[in-house]
Amino acid sequence: MTGEKRFSSSHSAFWNSLLPMEEPYLRALNERVRGFASLHRSWVPPEQRGTVNEAAFLLFAEATRRSLSAGRLPKTLVDECVRRAERFVEAMSSRNPAGRMDYLATDESLIIAGRIEEFVKWRSGERVIVSPVFPGCGWVDDAQADLLIDSTLIEIKAGERHFRAIDIRQILSYCALNSSSQSYRIDSVMLLNPRVGTLYEEGIEDLCQKTAGSPSPAILGAIIEYISEPQLRYASEQ
Repeated sequence: MTGEKRFSSSHSAFWNSLLPMEEPYLRALNERVRGFASLHRSWVPPEQRGTVNEAAFLLFAEATRRSLSAGRLPKTLVDECVRRAERFVEAMSSRNPAGRMDYLATDESLIIAGRIEEFVKWRSGERVIVSPVFPGCGWVDDAQADLLIDSTLIEIKAGERHFRAIDIRQILSYCALNSSSQSYRIDSVMLLNPRVGTLYEEGIEDLCQKTAGSPSPAILGAIIEYISEPQLRYASEQ
């Protein structure tokens, strides 16, 4: 079985064929991002920012479950989220361990968590689901996205970077799994960067038309068909 992130970052022949207009769309996307907050300049080493970002989301999720702000979480819960983030990143990138977060890194994660909270308040949706889960299909495992506000699926990317092709592919993978399971209603998608303070939103139909020139049922159906085939058939693309 394969996670949706690995699927989105591999199988390039499939993705390039499915989304022939992805690159020009991506360039236009990054020129049209909207700002919702000022840039937060990191004070932690670059190798630790992935851990900080993971901790920030865990802090946001924990605070949301408790109807608190991240800044009001007890220290024991903050420490627990930080340790969970460290273990997750260590498991994902064992070649380049980032090490333990110090108090400065923890403070930065709390700031980024707070920026996600401010965005959610600004968005003011009637239904907010943190970490919505989509049942797996074929050789792609169950997938857990970041945020669903009403019918908008939001993927959070907190690096100091532009949005990338893998971000589009990942969010389309979620939408495809959802189209198979019919777990939620998703009409639009959003890429959100709480560190840089930018976002980009697009209707799922427009996204498919602009990247592939085909309607969303055809594109999402093609993803489901692909991952439903025996995985060994695509071994050379991984």
